[in-house]
Amino acid sequence: RALWLLLATRGGLALADDGVSLLMCFTNPETDRPSNDDHVGEICCWNVQQKQFVATYSGHRQGRYIVRPCFGGASQAYVASGSEDSQIYIWHRETRALANK
Repeated sequence: RALWLLLATRGGLALADDGVSLLMCFTNPETDRPSNDDHVGEICCWNVQQKQFVATYSGHRQGRYIVRPCFGGASQAYVASGSEDSQIYIWHRETRALANK
């Protein structure tokens, strides 16, 4: 299962300072074509201890390039990611609401 998670991601992995939360960028291989610039990417947060997904962040664009997410802010309270629409997306980590674009 861990190998599947690594193969399904597109190079975007980020481990939180607590060593428990892991961010992964996913794309849909069926729509991941150079001509598809409007693909909405998805960032999932995996809890390493519970071995399950605990959050999803979406809205950014990912299709052609590697997009890397990260934790940020005080106590890593935010999730940030670049996007193929030339924007930086920032979500509240706990509420998953988009804080800034």
